[in-house]
Amino acid sequence: MQKKLFIIFLIAPLIGASLFESKLERAFNALKEYNYFEAKHLFYKALKKHDCAASFGLSKIYLNDKNPFHNLDSARVYALQSQQSWGITKLKEKEKVSLLGVDSLLILHQVDTVAFSAFKNFEKQNTLEGYAYFLDHYAWSNYTEQTILLRNQLAFELAQSENTAKAYKYFINTYPDALQVEEAKVLYDQRKFEESTEVKGIDEYAQFLLENPNSPYRQQAEDQIFNLATESGELVDYLLFIRKYPKNPHVPEAWYEVYKSQTEVMTPGNLMEFRLDFPMYPEIETVKTEIVRLQQKLIPATEFNKWGFIDTTGTWTIVPQFDFCEPYSEGMAVFEEDNLYGFVDLHGKRKIKAEFEEVFNFEQGISVVFKGDYYGAINRFGIAKIPFEFDDIGEFVDGIAYAGKNGKYGYIDLTGKVLIPFIYDQAFSMNNNRALVKQNGKYGIINKANQVIQPFGFDWIEPNFTDTIIKVKIGVNFGLFTLTGDTLLPIRYEKIGRIGNEPILVIDDGKVGYFSRSGQWLIPPKYETDPFILDWGEYKDGLVRIKLKGKMGVIDTADVRVVPAIFEDMGQFEGELFPIKKRGKWGYADKDIKLIVKYEYQTALPFIDSLARVKSGDKWGMINLQGEVIVPLNFNKIQQVEGFYILQNDTAFGLIDRNGILVLPLVFNRIFHDGQGFLIVLYKGKMAYFDHMRQTFFWKEKGFVFF
Repeated sequence: MQKKLFIIFLIAPLIGASLFESKLERAFNALKEYNYFEAKHLFYKALKKHDCAASFGLSKIYLNDKNPFHNLDSARVYALQSQQSWGITKLKEKEKVSLLGVDSLLILHQVDTVAFSAFKNFEKQNTLEGYAYFLDHYAWSNYTEQTILLRNQLAFELAQSENTAKAYKYFINTYPDALQVEEAKVLYDQRKFEESTEVKGIDEYAQFLLENPNSPYRQQAEDQIFNLATESGELVDYLLFIRKYPKNPHVPEAWYEVYKSQTEVMTPGNLMEFRLDFPMYPEIETVKTEIVRLQQKLIPATEFNKWGFIDTTGTWTIVPQFDFCEPYSEGMAVFEEDNLYGFVDLHGKRKIKAEFEEVFNFEQGISVVFKGDYYGAINRFGIAKIPFEFDDIGEFVDGIAYAGKNGKYGYIDLTGKVLIPFIYDQAFSMNNNRALVKQNGKYGIINKANQVIQPFGFDWIEPNFTDTIIKVKIGVNFGLFTLTGDTLLPIRYEKIGRIGNEPILVIDDGKVGYFSRSGQWLIPPKYETDPFILDWGEYKDGLVRIKLKGKMGVIDTADVRVVPAIFEDMGQFEGELFPIKKRGKWGYADKDIKLIVKYEYQTALPFIDSLARVKSGDKWGMINLQGEVIVPLNFNKIQQVEGFYILQNDTAFGLIDRNGILVLPLVFNRIFHDGQGFLIVLYKGKMAYFDHMRQTFFWKEKGFVFF
C-alpha cells in the first residue's frame, strides 16, 4: 500500500504538468491553426487558473477581424486583464507561459496593438462620438494625443460648416485647449458681429457695441455708426453725431468735417467766425494760432549758404539758419538739417526737429513723413497721428488715403485707423467716395465702406470719380459705364477721349465720332483719326477740330461746319486769330477764315494777350495780331508766366511783358516761378526775388549785382 502511494506521489506533478500543457498549449495550438472556436473554448476554461496567458489568448482572438468573434472592446478588456494579471503571476507560472509565447513585452505589444486598431477604426469612422469613446476607454494608450487632435479638427470643421456664433462659442467652451481655438475666436467675433448687425442699422450697431464692448469688430461698428449717421454729409448730421455718440472714435473726424465745412476758404475772418460759432471744437487753440499765422506771407531766402524767410518787403523775418527750407503750408515750413527734415512754425521755431528722411507739406492738419523704412504722419506738434508702419501713404482726400503694408494696399483715416483692410494689390486716392483698386490682376471700384461699386473685371478704369461716367478698358478696347454700373457704350471701341462736360470723343473702326453724356450718338463715327487725336480732337466751348480727307476743319455740336476741312493742321479755334497750317507752314486766320498772318512758321501757338509764340527753324519768337514780330525769333524757349514771358537763349534768361517790352535783360543764368507769385532770378551763383507784377526786385542775396 505504501508503495502505491509513493508511486502516485511521484507521478502527480507529471500529471499536473500534462494537464497544464493540455489546456493552454492546446488553446495556443488551436489559435495557431485558426481554430478560433476551440481556442476560445479552451482559453475560457483556463482563465481561472491561468488568467494572464488565457486573457492574452482571448485578446488575440477578439482582435483578429478574420474570425466571427472579432470585438475590439473584448480584445481591450482581455489585453488589459492580461497585463494586470502579469504583475501578480508567480514566477514559475511566468516561466511556463513564456514557453507558449507569453511575456511582459508581448503583452505590452498586444495592449498597444489593440489600442492602435481601435484608434485606426475610430479614425476611419471620424465621428465625435467615436473619438469620445476612444478617449474614455483608451485614455491610457499612446494614441490619445492624436485622437484629441483629430477630434478637435473634426469639431472645428463642424463648427465651420454651421458657421454661426453659437457653433464657434460651443467649440471654444468644449475644446478650450484645441489648436483651432484662436481661429475659432476670430470666427466667433466675426459671426457675432455679422449676425448682430444683419439689418445694418445704427441702432443695431449701437446695441452690438453695448453688448460686446471688447469685440475686435468694435471699430467696424463705430465706423458704420459714423458712416450711417453722417451719410448725407450735412453739417447738422455731423453735429448730431458728435452730441449723440461722444465716445465714438470718429468724433474728431466729425469735428474736422464741421471745421472743413465752415472754413473751406481759410481766411482769418472765416476762422474767427468758426471760433465763435464752435467754441467746443477740440482744436480751437490751433484755430486761434492759425488766425495769427495767416496774416503773414513768408518766403524762403538764402544768405551765406543758410536759409531763412523774408516777407514781401524783403525784410528778414526769420534769419538764415537752416541748410534749406521750403514755402509754408498751413503755417508750417519744411527745413533741412544734416540731410534730415523737420518743420518750423511762422516764428522760425523748430517745432518738429529734423529727424525724417522724407516729408510732405502739411495738408488737412497732418504731414506724411518717412522714418526708419516706414511712412507715418504727424500733426503740427510732432505727435504721431498715423503710426510708422506703412510702406506707402497716398494723398489724403476728405480725410482718407490709401496706404501700403506688407505688399498690399488698404485705406486709413487721418489718425491711421484702418478703414479698409489691406487686401488690394494696388490702390488710388479716394475721390467722391470712390476709389480705384486692383485685385487679382483686375481693376474695380469701391467706396469708403469697402463696398464694391464696380466689380473687378477690367484691365483699367479711368479714376475720374467726380463725374457720373467712367471710362473702362478690357484688353485693347474701351467702353463707357455709369458709376452705378449701367453700360453707356459696350467695351469694343479703339479709343475714348476725356470725360467732361463736352461731348465725348469715340473712335470706332478707325473713325471718329462724338457721344453725348445722355447716352446718345451726337455724331456717329465718320471722321478720320490720327495718332494725336486725343490731344486735339475733343470739344471745347461747343466746337471741335475734325479731319476729313486728310484735312482739318471745325464743327459745332450739330455737326455744322464752322471752319471747312481745308487745312493740314490747325490750333484751337478761339480768340481773334487761330493757327492754321498749309503746305508745311503755319500762319493765322480770323474767324472768317481770312488769312491774316501768312504761312511762314514751323510752329505756331495760340494767341495769349494779343501775343503768339512762333517758331522758325529751331528758334522761337513772338508776333502780335498784325503779324508783326515783337520778339525776334532768336530764342531756344519762351515760357509764359502770368502775363509775362521768360526768354531763354543759348547762354542767358530774360523777361518781357505782354506788350513785348523788356523787363529784365537777357543776362541771367536762370529765371523761374517760385510758386508763391514771384520770380526767382539766379545770377552768378546768387539769388534774388523779382515781383514781376510790380516789376521790381524786393530782395537780393548779398553779392547779387548786375549791370
